Amino acid sequence: MKPPIRAARLVAALFLVTAPALSAPLVKSIRPLGARRGTTFMLTLRGREITPGSELVTDLPGTITRLAPPRDMKAPDTELPFLVVLGTDAPVGLYTVRLRNADGISNLALLSVGDFPEIENKKEPAGGDGMERPARLSTPPVVVSSTLAEAERDVYRFTAQAGQALVFEVEARRLGSAIDPVVRVEDGRGRELAANDDAPGLGGDCRVEVRFQSAGEYRVVVADTRFSGQEQNFYRLKVGSYLYADGIFPAGWQRGKEVEATLFGGNLPKPVTVRPALNLPPGRRFTNVALPVPAGSAGSLPLQFAVGDLPERLEPEGSGPRDLEPDTIVNGRISRPDEVDRYRLAVKTGEKWLIEVEAARLETSRMGAYLALADGSGKVLASAVDAGGLNLQKEFSFTPPERGVDPKLLFHVPSGLTDLVVSVEEITRRGGPGYVYRLRATRRYEEFSLESAAPFINIPAGGRAVVSMRVNRDTYAGPIQLSVANLGADLSVEGGHVPAGAREGLLVLTAKPDASPAIRRLEIWGEALSSDREPIRRRAAAVGLVTPVKGARRDVTARRLGMELAAGIARPAPLDLEVSERAIKLVQGLETSVTLRVSRSLPARAPIRVEGERPGGIDVNIRGGALEAGKSALAVQLSAGVTASTGVFDVALQARADAGGRQVIVTSPCITVDLVRAFSLEIPSDRIALARGGTVELTGKVYRQYPYQEVVGLRVEDLPLDVTCGAVEVPASDSAFRLEFRAGPGAEPGDYAVRLAATGKMQGRKEAKDYTIPDRVLHLKIAGAPSASAGK
Repeated sequence: MKPPIRAARLVAALFLVTAPALSAPLVKSIRPLGARRGTTFMLTLRGREITPGSELVTDLPGTITRLAPPRDMKAPDTELPFLVVLGTDAPVGLYTVRLRNADGISNLALLSVGDFPEIENKKEPAGGDGMERPARLSTPPVVVSSTLAEAERDVYRFTAQAGQALVFEVEARRLGSAIDPVVRVEDGRGRELAANDDAPGLGGDCRVEVRFQSAGEYRVVVADTRFSGQEQNFYRLKVGSYLYADGIFPAGWQRGKEVEATLFGGNLPKPVTVRPALNLPPGRRFTNVALPVPAGSAGSLPLQFAVGDLPERLEPEGSGPRDLEPDTIVNGRISRPDEVDRYRLAVKTGEKWLIEVEAARLETSRMGAYLALADGSGKVLASAVDAGGLNLQKEFSFTPPERGVDPKLLFHVPSGLTDLVVSVEEITRRGGPGYVYRLRATRRYEEFSLESAAPFINIPAGGRAVVSMRVNRDTYAGPIQLSVANLGADLSVEGGHVPAGAREGLLVLTAKPDASPAIRRLEIWGEALSSDREPIRRRAAAVGLVTPVKGARRDVTARRLGMELAAGIARPAPLDLEVSERAIKLVQGLETSVTLRVSRSLPARAPIRVEGERPGGIDVNIRGGALEAGKSALAVQLSAGVTASTGVFDVALQARADAGGRQVIVTSPCITVDLVRAFSLEIPSDRIALARGGTVELTGKVYRQYPYQEVVGLRVEDLPLDVTCGAVEVPASDSAFRLEFRAGPGAEPGDYAVRLAATGKMQGRKEAKDYTIPDRVLHLKIAGAPSASAGK
């Protein structure tokens, strides 16, 4: 059995957002980080709440036996070993590891299986200069596991022969590490021979190959480009003489179909053709494509290959514009510098098209894509470099998505245009086999996508858990309803309302008291209606795992693991919550209350803290507090800002307590909130006809939402010259109003758009400003002769 590799801390803080009923197991590290196929090794998981009875849930292809935890540990429930026997035919790749016990499931960790011997870096103490002393590297092929602390560099000495070629590859981001690795190869004097930061196809990891001109001592150095002191700072350095590819074409294909894919680049003497297995379930978005090599010589991990549900085709041959079929993905590439791929799309006046390129997101493409649309004469009508340049046009008022890495365009076809020329090129004018892309054009232009905020959840038997979903509003701004397609008989769901413009929504899942302990793979969907009343249905993606990265905007995730959200069943919680209202109406600028009732089996003096869980970005405050000893009910206040966006969304209340040294977090039933304006106006018509020298009355009503009962003032803005309309006040005790429009003899005939503005007091506000609702646009027509009254 090989010696255990130095522990590396995996995936911690963000997993706590799942709010388990009791403290679920948390895997902070695994050792080793990888193993050689055909070997037997001890896999040790370290973390919190890892009890001796925990079960290992993994897709490792081998035999697994749970071992007794070490007796000499001060906290024996923080470490658990397993004996793993890997078969010699185990495919090279990454495998998932998690724990399950009575308190639910843990986060995922990844373990790398390969062909080479595995060792750990037993670092020597630093000298007076603070630098690490170089470690001697075993004779390649070899994989060494280690960690990096802030500005630390790991230096390895090795001997190479004249003419020998070695590959130096680091696995870090692909394993879920937070470091951004860089690798350098130096001669004995410290002169750099080769270096790499990000290599194609490695998802932020690095690789370099060196052929040594002379025999002698050399060094390989591994460092973190950020020097930021990441908590999850582990990596694996792989050194050996092995073949690898750094590109694949096509980069994806339709699920269940057959295609020949070509692996190329790297150090391959010639391209290699393979047939990816694409008979995958709908929840899989990627599959692994490995380079066929003899057993015992596989070095690099497989490349990722995209799998979708739309028809796909290869880029047609020819130099002129090729036909682009709607809702068909074209797999193309910019084969040479300055090349431009052009496609002809048949369009009609007034149509709206969404045209997008996928390249950088594939992680197997070198391409930074530029997308342009032109008419038949070559005049450019729209262009984009990345998602930050999304052309939403004036009719879309919501905020464009955060700046991304691939271009897309929303295009409204002008009058007379029948053929649209779509061109794709590389922004730096480079080209080659690795500059691949996937192009799509669709008239289903109103798009959104969904992603889970947490990589897994735990639901207590007989209790509830909150699922938070993120919404990427691509070109759709309306409301969305979330649902779960495969709940089964022992789970139920509430909530899922995402109001127009919101970027988060909540689901509350409830497990029956006798719910099976089996892990669920939840299939979450979002449904909406387009502006044409056509249904839009999109499946949510799961993040797989999440590793926080200090100093970076984005965390490390593993979306390639699938689209289902993992859900575990935990033991019943010692608290149960009920709420006085399941549906409430909340008025902008005001507050309301909900009574939370708590029944518990905890000691009566155990403190309970009540908090609210709401979708991010919604201007609503939930004020809970502490539930006093001996009390079983608490009034929770919900208040909305005066400018909070209206719509229907969901919140939940959570009670936190200590149960014998273990934190309890229990979720209430879902509360659906309808956030509304304090008042609205009702008028019979937005159109007013008025003659010069005449008058006309517009009557209507003010509808106030309880508990709002204040005076409302009305005035008309933007009136044309010599037209007047006096302001009115509607008393709190009344709702009807009458506005009188007068046109003098100098009023100019014509059609005008005027604004009906409404304001009201908001008692209790610190600011002196009045409360307002959006202005109502009225269409005023002035004729040359007197007209009868309108609007009565």
